[in-house]
Amino acid sequence: MMGLPAGTRIWMAAGVTDMRCYAELLVMRSWPAVHGAVWAVGLMTLRITG
Repeated sequence: MMGLPAGTRIWMAAGVTDMRCYAELLVMRSWPAVHGAVWAVGLMTLRITG
């Protein structure tokens, strides 16, 4: 971090925050797909064991 202008440091901090928000957005967007996959695996397991 030494030698970087203050603006760059602020930009990097903002980038980290943006990445966190983006990750949350990605999880929320992909949640239905994950949920569906879990459902499908659960049903298949029930069929195999039952």
